[in-house]
Amino acid sequence: MKRISLEDFVDRVNHILGIRIHSNKGQYQAIVAPNDESLFIVAGPGSGKTTVITLRVLKLIFVDGVKPEEIIVTTFTRKAAAELLSRIVDWGERLSAEFDIRELGFNLVKAGTIDSIISELMRDYRAPGEHPPQTIDEFVSKGIMLRKVLIGRENEDRRREIKRYYKELNQSNRTNMNELCNFLNLFKDKTLYDMVDIERFMQNNPIAEKAIEAIEIYINELKEKKLFDFSLLASYFLNKLKEGAMADFLKNIKFLLIDEYQDTNYLQEQIYFEIAKSAVANGGSITVVGDDDQSLYRFRGATVELFIDFPKRIEAQIGVKPKTVYLSYNYRSTINIVKFLNKFVSLDEKYKQIRAGNKPIMYPAPSREFYNYPILGMFRDRLDKLAEDLAEFIHQVLNDGYRFEWRSMEYLIEAESVSDIVLLCPSPKEEIYDRPRFPKLLRKNLEKKGIKVFNPRGRNIEKVEVVQLMCGLILECIDPDAQIQSSMNLGNQISSLLNSWREKAKSFVNNHSSQELKDFWNAWRRRSPLNSNVEPDKTYKVSILELTYSLVRWIEDFQKDTESVAYLELVQRVADGSKLYNWYNSEVVFKSGSILDSKNSVMDAIWAIFVPIAYGDIDVNEELTEQLQDSMFNIMSIHQSKGLEFPIVIVDVGSDASENLNHIFFPVEINGRVKRNLSVNLEQELSPYSRAGCYSNRKAIDRAFDDLIRLYFVAYSRAQDVLMLVGLNNLLGEEGSVKNVALGWNRGGEWQRKILEDIHFI
Repeated sequence: MKRISLEDFVDRVNHILGIRIHSNKGQYQAIVAPNDESLFIVAGPGSGKTTVITLRVLKLIFVDGVKPEEIIVTTFTRKAAAELLSRIVDWGERLSAEFDIRELGFNLVKAGTIDSIISELMRDYRAPGEHPPQTIDEFVSKGIMLRKVLIGRENEDRRREIKRYYKELNQSNRTNMNELCNFLNLFKDKTLYDMVDIERFMQNNPIAEKAIEAIEIYINELKEKKLFDFSLLASYFLNKLKEGAMADFLKNIKFLLIDEYQDTNYLQEQIYFEIAKSAVANGGSITVVGDDDQSLYRFRGATVELFIDFPKRIEAQIGVKPKTVYLSYNYRSTINIVKFLNKFVSLDEKYKQIRAGNKPIMYPAPSREFYNYPILGMFRDRLDKLAEDLAEFIHQVLNDGYRFEWRSMEYLIEAESVSDIVLLCPSPKEEIYDRPRFPKLLRKNLEKKGIKVFNPRGRNIEKVEVVQLMCGLILECIDPDAQIQSSMNLGNQISSLLNSWREKAKSFVNNHSSQELKDFWNAWRRRSPLNSNVEPDKTYKVSILELTYSLVRWIEDFQKDTESVAYLELVQRVADGSKLYNWYNSEVVFKSGSILDSKNSVMDAIWAIFVPIAYGDIDVNEELTEQLQDSMFNIMSIHQSKGLEFPIVIVDVGSDASENLNHIFFPVEINGRVKRNLSVNLEQELSPYSRAGCYSNRKAIDRAFDDLIRLYFVAYSRAQDVLMLVGLNNLLGEEGSVKNVALGWNRGGEWQRKILEDIHFI
């Protein structure tokens, strides 16, 4: 392939793509760096990192002659990978036409999440006769954990000991089965991600014995079924790399680029370093991009210190000295928002001490015309009043606009679409212990004004009516009147919940106008759902997934309501995925010579599908919630908003504000542990036995404060034009108030009031 000079490349990018690379020193350094120069790019929010990554890849191809298939780019989400690859292909083809170069194959760049790339590589480079690894997602992992180590009388002693250890770690007296399952999965992932010496850990922590035992049972179950979850697959892949089994793959790699590196864990780091070793040996390099201020995923095993110390760690391990580049111009947000972000991130002296390198402040450089709105604040004495007033504000913005005066200037806030506005919450859950939270109250007030809400991850799935109806219909089809269910030891709470679903289903069918539905229902209840001419004593099997497809047509919400479609996907995903650990493949047996088979297939389905849903142990697919709804008001967690931006961002900084819940806003230490902060406490527990060698002497309480600052920094930095903070009034008074990191309280218990100086309260 003919190569293009760097000057021609920069010139064509300017004229064809309209991007002036020379205008931003940091971006220019990152894009034009030689192929063999490794980079450590610290990219603040809105600093154009996707543009930099895309042009860095295209520069390698056009100028340095690197083949697309010699490049690997990892991102944090599949959506981000798809968007990045789409941009590489689009811009690459436009530049190819200008340079008169044909058939470069830009889509051969290997872009994806680290998990998806590992899965692909393990399929493509497996040994002869070796089966490709079959990976399971989070809900299947939870289902196996529930069935094998938590549910049932045989697991009662183990469950009690795990609960005791969990409560000690979490510094909480309340727990449920979902929390225990999440704890075991986090524990398992953290031991694998941090390469923990389990034997040494157990010698000093005998209280963890049953939790370790549970994890071993789970891992053995997966091995027996030849299944992998993502942490096990990553561990397996690293071993393959070190054994030399991936040599054919490594010999062709020249460039490795990792986005969102601040959310990397130690196991992933070791994988990256093994690949980077080969890339450098092949004449290439490694580039990492990230921002420690935006590290959010400690609760998934991420270790932010790996990013902060990246230059030292990679030099010590593979002898590479990366060049540090800062991207500090913010093209996303207005001047006032960037000013607010700089102020917020500098309030806590201890936090400033652990930020990456000599990090510069952010400089506002909005790439469009803008109104420099002040930061808005809405605080009320009562939660219901806050929800009512915020709903009215949103309604006005969507109609005639919201007008106000600030510092002798008049402003008008308008929105073209309801999807231009978002509410970000630490948690979007609409209920806690049957008490309605702010997202639920806001939903009710918005729906009164004709504004639909999209918040599928915020609702307790076991309480969503359309889920209850679908589950009840399926249960009554496969087990009429709970004849089989009543013989199972499900416990009073789960049995009662399943029976309430059944009653909803019966009422639905009885009151439905469709005779076809009634005939379908009765055929199943007669145990002849296929047809009336089946051969006697012959075994027939019907997939529960197929049953859901049949039932959908009679449930109107699944045709009309976007949020309900997300719940339908959940039920179908459970029905389909549970066959990986279901003896009967999530099928119901009919017309068998053995009545036992029929009964057992129903029991197996109840355990594998409906019990996990009843426990609330299944989450809506995160990839579905990444697709924002144009006609609906989106409520999401701050974690969900990562990588997104919105014209108007409303951040819930304290709708739960009370003395009982103060630990949510201002971490509290009890006996050396942080109250209700499992990820920080578990990291503290395991770090002395980890091979990572990256954990400083920073206390758990300080890590908790660091994480809370990062959380709200991410939330505030999503805003393009308008940033509004909402909460209760008891957050704003110094005496007797609820301390809140989001509003300027530092870890020393001092309130930095200057955070409120430029806020206009409405």
